[in-house]
Amino acid sequence: AAVAAAEALPFVEREHVQEVYNAIAQQWHGTRYRAWSGVEDFVRRHTCAGSLVADVGCGNGKNMPEVEGRGGFAVGCDFSVGLLDICGERGLEVFAADAVCLPLRSGAFDMAMNIAVLHHISSPPRRRKLVAETMRLLRPGGFALFYAWALEQEAGGVSGHHFESQDVLVPFHKKADVFTGGGSVVVGGGVASVDVVADTGARKEVEAPATTFTVVDVVADA
Repeated sequence: AAVAAAEALPFVEREHVQEVYNAIAQQWHGTRYRAWSGVEDFVRRHTCAGSLVADVGCGNGKNMPEVEGRGGFAVGCDFSVGLLDICGERGLEVFAADAVCLPLRSGAFDMAMNIAVLHHISSPPRRRKLVAETMRLLRPGGFALFYAWALEQEAGGVSGHHFESQDVLVPFHKKADVFTGGGSVVVGGGVASVDVVADTGARKEVEAPATTFTVVDVVADA
């Protein structure tokens, strides 16, 4: 059967998200070593022994140890093989998939995390499908957390960027000693920055101000 338009991975996401993350995986991993405090709080409030948690767009798996540390079981997915290789080296349970079309059973998870993924999706139909797919995984009464970069960035904030519109490409500057060249990461849909924007030099991850993000904590219908 033909793949629905919302489920087919567009060229812009393949070239400007998937291929870029594969190329920058090791550098990106070096500055993303722990979960953000808002994610830690969500996990602390909702995870108990035996909780089954889906990390949709898990990246290098930085959020998953938080779940496992509280007795839960985390399953992560991403479409960047470069990032999944890092997860595998860390002993995390992950698989490759497009977050808009997940090969997971409906209603099977107690919690789902969708952290800094939505702004990589290039069209409104795919953005809606991403949210719907994440919610589909939850049992009745399960919890989901969505993070996405906001268009409204405070002056002097962490990102240091000002954006004229919502749908933009943000350049990522890879270290010259690792890779000669660069790439772009697609962002859009009410958000206009991305957490892979980095200086050419190494830097530690810092907690972004609350105003930098659109954060939604939702409960699945009973």
